[in-house]
Amino acid sequence: IIRNIYEKTKKLIGKSVDTETKEEENDDDEEKKLIREEFNIDGDVDTGMHSQFIKFVHSTTNADGDSESSSKFKNDPTTKTVECHKNDMHWRLSDGELPTCEINDQIIDAKDFKIIPSSDIDGSSLKAMTFAKNKNIKYLPENIGKFAPNLVEFSARNASLVLLTRKNFAGLRNLKSLNLADNNLKYIDADAFDDLTSLEELDLSGNNLVSIDDEIFSKLKNLKTLRIGSNKFHSIHPKLFRNLKNLVNISMSHQQIDELNENLFKTNGKLENIWMNSNKLKSISPNMFERLK
Repeated sequence: IIRNIYEKTKKLIGKSVDTETKEEENDDDEEKKLIREEFNIDGDVDTGMHSQFIKFVHSTTNADGDSESSSKFKNDPTTKTVECHKNDMHWRLSDGELPTCEINDQIIDAKDFKIIPSSDIDGSSLKAMTFAKNKNIKYLPENIGKFAPNLVEFSARNASLVLLTRKNFAGLRNLKSLNLADNNLKYIDADAFDDLTSLEELDLSGNNLVSIDDEIFSKLKNLKTLRIGSNKFHSIHPKLFRNLKNLVNISMSHQQIDELNENLFKTNGKLENIWMNSNKLKSISPNMFERLK
């Protein structure tokens, strides 16, 4: 039994647990005692592994990839709430510190979670929000815009997001930068970004997207930089970028794209930089870039 738990624990944590040879009989007896007490087992046990592995059985991985006890999580998922902790953090686009709602060491494993302030926080004073590097975040709360309507920067980079809906970003009309890179996104609602009319940067790279609705960017008329590389696209809808008239930079690298419609950038007259490396393109129409400055 203990051997099975030990092997499963190594796979779960992703870290090897060193074994060591018994040096003294007293140490062996103490190890057996620890294992019996931890797992409530009667009789003899296999001590062919170091008792240190017990610590991993009830542990999880924190935002930086280090093992932490699950007791350190600051929220109870059954309440469907997460706490916002205010912190001044530096943000790249704003090139300075912003009052930031920081949500870490918390679990969101369902769609209908809500944000609550950890103390006397005025949500309207917050300018940024981060869930970054939190591998226990599978969904975003549904009341972000109501709680902090004046956000200008938002990051959930390197979390474990699987889905985005309009409720996640409703009301965030001042948001300028949205970083959702390096998640597990497989589906995004067609109207998920409809309220983000001030958005200038959107990063969806490093996800598991195979396709997205051709209307998904239709309201992002101020968007300047779009990153959708390192996904699983095989093709790009010819009208996907038609409303992005202020688009300057676009990255679609590291995918399976084998063909591009010659009208793909027809309305993107301000486009300056296009990254398409590491795809499967065999040819590009000479007319594709004729409308670009």
